[in-house]
Amino acid sequence: SNEDISKWVKWEMDTSRTVETWWNRGDGQSSINQATDHAVKVYNQDGGSSNCYQNKYGILQIREGGGSYPSAQVNGAGNTSPGDNCMSVGVQPSGTHHDGYSHNGNGYDQPDSNSDWPNGDYQSPPFVNVWVGGAVAPAASSCKALYDSGVKEDGAYPISLTTPDGPTTKKLYCDMKNGGWTLIGQVAGKAAMYDGWLRAFKNEQNLETPQITSATWASIPAVDLAVNHATQVRLSNEDISK
Repeated sequence: SNEDISKWVKWEMDTSRTVETWWNRGDGQSSINQATDHAVKVYNQDGGSSNCYQNKYGILQIREGGGSYPSAQVNGAGNTSPGDNCMSVGVQPSGTHHDGYSHNGNGYDQPDSNSDWPNGDYQSPPFVNVWVGGAVAPAASSCKALYDSGVKEDGAYPISLTTPDGPTTKKLYCDMKNGGWTLIGQVAGKAAMYDGWLRAFKNEQNLETPQITSATWASIPAVDLAVNHATQVRLSNEDISK
């Protein structure tokens, strides 16, 4: 925003972000550039909007752009453009090199004064306030509990788990279109799973998507979830069509 908060843009942060990736330039331009882009709509104070792009890093990805952030870039290549709602806050001085980035001066895609909204160029140093807001949904006991609370979109959500080592929270994929099913395990190929299958953590990050990783298995300690928060078990293929 500007100083009196009469001008601003806002957007939803990328849902694939993690503490390890978000605004972490230290992973380097190559890793940031290779991360999958997602479309995001950026709104201004008057209700206008622009279609922009971001990934799990929230950092401008083009090598010559100086790794600006927070960033909602104008296209999937990481380009900048003045006069729209897609903005990236310049953090690296022009002509310098750091974290695999250079900066040709075009990474200052943000206002440079209280009146420069939207910004008239992308080569002037920033003059903005940066805020965070919105509510992160608290971890639910199951995807069915989330579904019953009104969440209807498929995706990975924080689920509160009771495990032999105590309570914890993990992101698990929720099939909401079929009523709120929680993904607790995956397997592809022959594997010695008798030591921990559905009773211990194993490659649990894979359970953020129903896409099955070949030649491996994934699991969480699911006994409490199965006994106290569910009544049915289901097997499916990757796209949940079978």
